[in-house]
Amino acid sequence: MRLIKSIPKNKDIRDGEIFEIISSKSKYTHSFFKYPARFIPEIPNWFLRNFTKEGDNILDCFCGSGTSLVEASLLNRVPLGIDFDPFSQLLTIAKTTQLSKRDISYIKKNYPSLMKENSSSKPPKINNLDHWFQKDNIKRLSNLIANIQTAKFPNIRIKNFYLITFAAIIRGSSLADDVSPKPYISSKIKKIPKNSFQLFEKEIHKNLDAYKDESLTSPYVAKIIGNDARSKIEHNKKINHVVTSPPYINAFDYVRVLRLENIWLGHFEDSEIPNHKKSQIGNEVISSIKYKIRPSKINIKVLDSKINSIYKVDKKRAHIVLNYFVDMKQNFKEIYSSLRKGGHFCIVVGDCSIREINIETHKFFILMLKQIGFKKVKHFSYKIKNQYLRIPRNGMGGIIKSDHVIVVKK
Repeated sequence: MRLIKSIPKNKDIRDGEIFEIISSKSKYTHSFFKYPARFIPEIPNWFLRNFTKEGDNILDCFCGSGTSLVEASLLNRVPLGIDFDPFSQLLTIAKTTQLSKRDISYIKKNYPSLMKENSSSKPPKINNLDHWFQKDNIKRLSNLIANIQTAKFPNIRIKNFYLITFAAIIRGSSLADDVSPKPYISSKIKKIPKNSFQLFEKEIHKNLDAYKDESLTSPYVAKIIGNDARSKIEHNKKINHVVTSPPYINAFDYVRVLRLENIWLGHFEDSEIPNHKKSQIGNEVISSIKYKIRPSKINIKVLDSKINSIYKVDKKRAHIVLNYFVDMKQNFKEIYSSLRKGGHFCIVVGDCSIREINIETHKFFILMLKQIGFKKVKHFSYKIKNQYLRIPRNGMGGIIKSDHVIVVKK
C-alpha cells in the first residue's frame, strides 16, 4: 500500500496498485449537506485531469451528492447528471451553481425574514411526526420551508441554496441520531435537538463560506438528463466521458436515509416512499413469489456460482445480488451506446460479503464491461477512511474497507 497526498498521473500507477490517500479538506461546495457514501473528490478530479479536456461533457449516471459534477464544472467541463432521487438532483444542481456577489449579499440580508412566522405553514404528513421531532422545531421547520417556497427571490439560484441549507438542518433539528447515516432514535443516548432557526443561521454562513475562494468558480450548472441509469440516455450529442460511483450491493438504502429530507421538501408524501424505493438500483423490495424461483444466470461462471451458493442459505438476498448485476450490466450497455468512440468510463465501486460469501464486485464489473466491448485502461484501489461508510450488515453486507477505481475505454 502506497501512502499518497494526491493520486499520481495515470502512467505512474501500476495496475492493481493500492493507495491510502491523505485527503485534504473539502473545498468549494463539497461540504453542502452530509450525504451518505459519497466518494472523495480526489477520484473524479484525477480522472478528469488525466482523461478529459476543457469543454468535454461529463456524465455521472449516479450523481448522488454531485461530487464528480462539481469537480467537472470547476475544471471547465460540462456536467451532466442522472439520478433517481429528486433530492440528489436538487443537491447536484445547487452544488454546481456559482453564486454571484449580489446573490451572496442578498442572502445575508434576506435570510432572517425566512424565520418569521408564516400563517399558512403546516408540517408535512410524516408517520409518527412527534416521534421524530419536538413541537417547537416542527413549527420552526414548517415556517422555514413555507417561507422559502412562497417567497419571490431574485433568481432560482438563491431558492435552491436555501432549500439545500434547509435540508441540511433537518437531521440536527430532529431526535434522530446525528452520526448514523440511517435515521433512528437511540435508546441509549438521549439527544436534545438544537433550535432549528439557530441551525439554519449557522448553516447559511457555513455554506456561504464555500464561495470565499475566488480561485474556485463553477462556470457550468449541472444539467439533469434522466432519472434512471438503466434507460436510454437522452442527450442531443454523444457523451465524451463518464465518471460515476453506483450504489453498492446491500450498502445503503438511500430512500430510507433521505426520507425525512425528501418529505419536508415536498418531493414525496410518506405513503409514496415505498414505490420510490422500488426504482432504486440494488433495492431489497422483492416479492416472495419471485425469490422462490431459482436465480437466472449472468453468464459469468464464478458469479453465477456465488449467487447459487447464496440462494441455498438466503433466497431473497441471492435475487438482490442477481438484480443488482443485471441492472448494472444494462447501465453499462447504455453507457457504451451513448459514449463517443475513444471516450473513457471511470467507475468506483466496493466489494462486499453476502452471507459470508465474498462478492468481488469490481472483478465482475471488469468482466461485464469487456463483454460489452470496453477495453480496460487501469484498475487501482484505495482504503476507505470515512467511518460514516463502515456499517456492519449483520453478515448480510459486510464492511466495505476499500474502493476500486476502474477505467475503461470505448
